[in-house]
Amino acid sequence: MKTSGKKSKKQSSIDIAKIVDKLTDYVNFRLENFDKLQDEFLKHKDFVTNNLDWLVKAYVKYEQEYTIMSAKYIEFSDRLNALEEKIKLLEKKAKYGAS
Repeated sequence: MKTSGKKSKKQSSIDIAKIVDKLTDYVNFRLENFDKLQDEFLKHKDFVTNNLDWLVKAYVKYEQEYTIMSAKYIEFSDRLNALEEKIKLLEKKAKYGAS
């Protein structure tokens, strides 16, 4: 009986080793797909990051130009208001002077 017990232990260890090998192969197969997915993700991330860098730079440039244009608009608006006031005064003077 001891002999059969040893065989069954050997057989059990062989069966366990086969199961471990199969599981290892399966996990490696799944990890291989994961590695491919990870590589594709990293390529996509690099692509997006590069495009976002360009986009952020363009946005900063646009914001700077917008700030400059806003300042010019305020300046021109003030000048326009002053000129309109001068025209109104001249029109009043011309109206009273012509009468």
